[in-house]
Amino acid sequence: MSEYLWVLNPRGNNGMLPKLSPDQFLKLKQLTVLTLSATNKVLSYNELLEELEICNVHGLEDFLINECVYAAGLPISASATGNMLATSDIVFPLIEEKIDWASKMCQLDMDHQQELHDRIDEVKKNIHFKL
Repeated sequence: MSEYLWVLNPRGNNGMLPKLSPDQFLKLKQLTVLTLSATNKVLSYNELLEELEICNVHGLEDFLINECVYAAGLPISASATGNMLATSDIVFPLIEEKIDWASKMCQLDMDHQQELHDRIDEVKKNIHFKL
Protein backbone atom coordinates (compact mmCIF):
# COMPACT_ATOMS: atom_id res chain seq x y z
CA MET A 1 0.00 0.00 0.00
CA SER A 2 1.42 3.40 -0.92
CA GLU A 3 2.04 6.21 1.55
CA TYR A 4 -0.72 8.17 -0.18
CA LEU A 5 -3.24 5.43 0.42
CA TRP A 6 -2.34 5.38 4.11
CA VAL A 7 -3.06 9.11 4.39
CA LEU A 8 -6.33 8.73 2.48
CA ASN A 9 -7.56 5.95 4.70
CA PRO A 10 -8.81 7.59 7.91
CA ARG A 11 -9.24 4.15 9.50
CA GLY A 12 -5.55 3.46 8.97
CA ASN A 13 -4.11 6.61 10.52
CA ASN A 14 -6.32 6.71 13.64
CA GLY A 15 -6.90 10.45 13.34
CA MET A 16 -3.23 11.29 13.90
CA LEU A 17 -3.16 13.69 10.94
CA PRO A 18 -4.73 17.13 10.83
CA LYS A 19 -7.98 17.54 8.90
CA LEU A 20 -7.31 17.98 5.18
CA SER A 21 -8.77 20.74 3.07
CA PRO A 22 -10.78 19.65 0.00
CA ASP A 23 -7.86 20.67 -2.26
CA GLN A 24 -5.39 18.65 -0.18
CA PHE A 25 -7.69 15.64 -0.18
CA LEU A 26 -8.11 15.92 -3.97
CA LYS A 27 -4.32 16.11 -4.42
CA LEU A 28 -3.87 12.99 -2.29
CA LYS A 29 -6.44 11.14 -4.37
CA GLN A 30 -4.62 12.21 -7.54
CA LEU A 31 -1.29 11.07 -6.08
CA THR A 32 -2.88 7.75 -5.14
CA VAL A 33 -3.98 7.19 -8.75
CA LEU A 34 -0.51 8.19 -9.93
CA THR A 35 1.17 5.80 -7.48
CA LEU A 36 -1.15 2.92 -8.36
CA SER A 37 -0.69 3.49 -12.09
CA ALA A 38 3.09 3.63 -11.69
CA THR A 39 3.13 0.21 -10.04
CA ASN A 40 0.33 -1.54 -11.98
CA LYS A 41 -0.30 -1.66 -15.70
CA VAL A 42 -3.97 -2.39 -15.17
CA LEU A 43 -6.10 -0.75 -12.51
CA SER A 44 -9.41 -2.37 -11.76
CA TYR A 45 -12.51 -0.31 -11.14
CA ASN A 46 -13.09 -2.20 -7.88
CA GLU A 47 -9.60 -1.38 -6.60
CA LEU A 48 -9.94 2.29 -7.51
CA LEU A 49 -13.44 2.56 -6.05
CA GLU A 50 -12.22 1.09 -2.77
CA GLU A 51 -8.90 2.92 -2.49
CA LEU A 52 -10.30 6.32 -3.48
CA GLU A 53 -13.48 5.79 -1.47
CA ILE A 54 -15.72 6.67 -4.40
CA CYS A 55 -19.16 5.11 -4.25
CA ASN A 56 -19.98 4.43 -7.92
CA VAL A 57 -18.41 3.85 -11.32
CA HIS A 58 -19.81 7.06 -12.80
CA GLY A 59 -18.19 9.07 -9.99
CA LEU A 60 -14.91 7.24 -10.51
CA GLU A 61 -14.92 7.88 -14.25
CA ASP A 62 -15.71 11.57 -13.67
CA PHE A 63 -12.88 11.80 -11.15
CA LEU A 64 -10.36 10.07 -13.43
CA ILE A 65 -11.27 12.18 -16.46
CA ASN A 66 -11.83 15.57 -14.84
CA GLU A 67 -9.42 15.50 -11.93
CA CYS A 68 -6.62 13.29 -13.22
CA VAL A 69 -6.45 13.50 -17.00
CA TYR A 70 -7.66 17.03 -17.71
CA ALA A 71 -6.29 18.56 -14.50
CA ALA A 72 -2.85 17.17 -15.25
CA GLY A 73 -2.99 18.59 -18.75
CA LEU A 74 -2.04 15.25 -20.22
CA PRO A 75 -1.88 15.25 -24.00
CA ILE A 76 -4.32 12.36 -24.14
CA SER A 77 -6.08 13.59 -27.23
CA ALA A 78 -2.83 14.05 -29.15
CA SER A 79 -1.32 10.70 -28.26
CA ALA A 80 -4.62 8.87 -28.53
CA THR A 81 -5.26 10.48 -31.90
CA GLY A 82 -1.77 9.58 -33.06
CA ASN A 83 -2.20 5.98 -31.96
CA MET A 84 -5.64 5.78 -33.56
CA LEU A 85 -4.28 7.21 -36.82
CA ALA A 86 -1.37 4.79 -36.85
CA THR A 87 -3.72 1.90 -36.15
CA SER A 88 -6.23 3.05 -38.73
CA ASP A 89 -3.48 3.26 -41.38
CA ILE A 90 -2.96 -0.46 -40.85
CA VAL A 91 -6.55 -1.57 -40.22
CA PHE A 92 -8.44 0.39 -42.88
CA PRO A 93 -6.53 -1.12 -45.86
CA LEU A 94 -7.19 -4.58 -44.42
CA ILE A 95 -10.89 -3.77 -44.06
CA GLU A 96 -11.00 -2.41 -47.61
CA GLU A 97 -9.30 -5.57 -48.83
CA LYS A 98 -11.92 -7.72 -47.09
CA ILE A 99 -14.73 -5.56 -48.51
CA ASP A 100 -13.28 -5.92 -52.02
CA TRP A 101 -13.00 -9.68 -51.57
CA ALA A 102 -16.58 -9.91 -50.28
CA SER A 103 -17.81 -7.79 -53.21
CA LYS A 104 -16.03 -10.05 -55.70
CA MET A 105 -17.46 -13.16 -54.04
CA CYS A 106 -20.92 -11.62 -54.11
CA GLN A 107 -20.54 -10.77 -57.81
CA LEU A 108 -19.30 -14.29 -58.57
CA ASP A 109 -22.28 -15.72 -56.71
CA MET A 110 -24.71 -13.48 -58.63
CA ASP A 111 -23.03 -14.46 -61.92
CA HIS A 112 -23.32 -18.13 -60.99
CA GLN A 113 -27.00 -17.65 -60.06
CA GLN A 114 -27.65 -15.97 -63.41
CA GLU A 115 -25.83 -18.75 -65.24
CA LEU A 116 -27.99 -21.36 -63.48
CA HIS A 117 -31.20 -19.47 -64.35
CA ASP A 118 -30.08 -19.22 -67.97
CA ARG A 119 -29.41 -22.98 -68.10
CA ILE A 120 -32.78 -23.72 -66.49
CA ASP A 121 -34.51 -21.51 -69.05
CA GLU A 122 -32.60 -23.26 -71.87
CA VAL A 123 -33.57 -26.69 -70.56
CA LYS A 124 -37.21 -25.59 -70.29
CA LYS A 125 -37.16 -24.36 -73.90
CA ASN A 126 -35.63 -27.60 -75.14
CA ILE A 127 -38.19 -29.65 -73.25
CA HIS A 128 -41.06 -27.62 -74.74
CA PHE A 129 -39.49 -27.72 -78.17
CA LYS A 130 -39.19 -31.52 -78.14
CA LEU A 131 -42.70 -32.02 -76.81
